[in-house]
Amino acid sequence: MPVQIIKKLLLVLDASSPSKAATDFALGLAKQIPCSLLAAFVIDTTMISDLLDMRVLIQEEMDDFIDDLEIQGDAILDDIKRRCEELEIELDDALHCRGKLNLATLQAQKQYGADAIVIGGWKESCRHKDEASAARALVLDQATCPVFVIKD
Repeated sequence: MPVQIIKKLLLVLDASSPSKAATDFALGLAKQIPCSLLAAFVIDTTMISDLLDMRVLIQEEMDDFIDDLEIQGDAILDDIKRRCEELEIELDDALHCRGKLNLATLQAQKQYGADAIVIGGWKESCRHKDEASAARALVLDQATCPVFVIKD
């Protein structure tokens, strides 16, 4: 009998289109292996602080923006809970994380003992210009476990 190398899969989420594709992939993989799933909706507070520093947002707008992201995250995590139940996939937890995307992801992976990470992809042409894309690339570079990068 082959050894199961992935027992817990960390799905990293935000409100992006690649994140939706990553969700479909992670659910399919968790069902097929089978393994349990940990879903983490990450609010990249570093990026939001940068918007404040550049005066794209003022403090009140930043607070509202974070509140809106929390609401989006709740809806996305609720959908994942529903889909896991329908597919009979064990969902270990569905949580909100805050901080720089790569650091929050790696911390969740370590804290919850995930054996692999699934994250939405980025466009190579944007990788060096876009902070969110660069943070996703850092997850790939810094993770100590396999990382599935899913493009939409």
